[in-house]
Amino acid sequence: MQTNVSYTTEALRVTEPRPYMEHELLAEIFQMLPESVLADMYDLANALFYNVMQGTADRLATECPEKRREIKAALDKYQMTAEKMLDDVFNVFQQYVSQSAWKIPDNLDVQFDHHKDIDFNISDQDLQDIDQQLDDLRNKIKAQKQFQAVLTHTHEKHKRDMKRVDAMLDSVSFLHEIPLQENVPDVNNTMLFVKEQIEYIKDAVIKVASEDLSSIPLDKRTLHLRSKFQSYMDELLEQSQPSNH
Repeated sequence: MQTNVSYTTEALRVTEPRPYMEHELLAEIFQMLPESVLADMYDLANALFYNVMQGTADRLATECPEKRREIKAALDKYQMTAEKMLDDVFNVFQQYVSQSAWKIPDNLDVQFDHHKDIDFNISDQDLQDIDQQLDDLRNKIKAQKQFQAVLTHTHEKHKRDMKRVDAMLDSVSFLHEIPLQENVPDVNNTMLFVKEQIEYIKDAVIKVASEDLSSIPLDKRTLHLRSKFQSYMDELLEQSQPSNH
């Protein structure tokens, strides 16, 4: 197989990898470089090369079967050289595409969906207004955080107070349990009953004290008053008996 001497001896234009240029990096981020197309071209070139090599090896082996070993050794050496040359040439081609064929224009109008209807031509006054709004929002957020801190402190204080109250209730629970166990009347009802009894006794005293004793001898008036008051007490006792059962 005859090779192009001028091509193989000519130095490649790009021999060392170089870092990305800014527009190349942006292009790849925005998926504007045809990486899949370049990869397919590279795969197809390799597949074509291997098919040609396989066909050449079969043809030479058929025409010169006695030199099959020499043909295989020569083709293996040529294949390694050709693979390296193909990779180098493809690297040059890929850099050419990145630098020239697919270079992003300087004033490319790229707009994202969430940037639609947004005016990016902002004046200094607009910036000042935005800064003022941000300051107002910061102050509101700071006030909300302070209020939240007060609420949290108050809530924790109430929780502690409730725990103390619960502990006190547990400590004095026997005051409620014992009356229930001993069938003691309710304190409120008992106090109301006592109040009614006192009112009755007060009325009885007033009635006895206001009674006309002129017809009763002096030496019997005290005994009469005692007897009269005792009758009121007996009547009160009879009225209170049903409440005690």
